[in-house]
Amino acid sequence: MWLLFGFLISVCGADEILDRSDGPHHVSKIVRGDRKSIINFPYMASVGAFNSTSQVVTAHWCGASIIDHEWLLTAAHCFRNLRQADWQQRGALVGSDYVKGIPDAGAQMLPIANGYVHEDHNNDICLIKGWGDTGQDSGPHKPLMGFVMRSIPKREMRVSKGSLFYRCPKRCHHVLW
Repeated sequence: MWLLFGFLISVCGADEILDRSDGPHHVSKIVRGDRKSIINFPYMASVGAFNSTSQVVTAHWCGASIIDHEWLLTAAHCFRNLRQADWQQRGALVGSDYVKGIPDAGAQMLPIANGYVHEDHNNDICLIKGWGDTGQDSGPHKPLMGFVMRSIPKREMRVSKGSLFYRCPKRCHHVLW
């Protein structure tokens, strides 16, 4: 359950919601993170444009969490305004530290059969059937990056516009491409 919360906060903690129908836009970033291995975070996937001829994900749009053998969980704003017919042009890269260039041995590029955006878009949940950045204005970098966030004592917790503070058991790992 904590993995799911970590994913949701990492992906959904953006200050604004952007329309991804015209290509990738990145808002939330991991700045000065450390390189992470997919071995330690095997539930991570990269979702993007998919070339069905070459079976390659050609552009990273958003990160996702693998929640079972055929479902991914991602943010609804990644697919806002996407027509149902366009779902088959999206794909998911799993088992790789990289979202650009040649994927790791053992990585799989999987086509997306369908997606289900939550009807109340403000909940920012999207189920898909079938990555942070080095700076605020940069595109995704090749290796998986992450950081460890300390547990926030309850007395320090507060809610501010566009932010969600929560208590981790001891340390929370946040990973993005």
